Amino acid sequence: TTKMANLEAQIKKYETINTQIKDLENKLETKNEQITALQNQVNKIGTMETKITWLEGEVKKFEAMDKQIIDLKNQVETNKQVTEAMNKQITDLKTQVETSNVQVTETMNKQF
Repeated sequence: TTKMANLEAQIKKYETINTQIKDLENKLETKNEQITALQNQVNKIGTMETKITWLEGEVKKFEAMDKQIIDLKNQVETNKQVTEAMNKQITDLKTQVETSNVQVTETMNKQF
């Protein structure tokens, strides 16, 4: 009976140890799942960083295009000013020619 009681006590100890082992296995499995979830998040962050880098490159392209647009607007404005100046010169030359023609006509009329 004492042996039986000792055996029963040992069996209970082993059952307790087995229960503890199963609990630890469950905890380990939970931790592994958490690690996998974290690894997935890290992978997503890596993908997002790649996308961000690509987007930054696209932004730089647009900034360069904006600068080109500003440069083109400035060129257009300069061309307008040059055209206006040339038109004024043409108008002035026409006026000079007309004035000269009038003077020539008047001079010829006086002579004849």
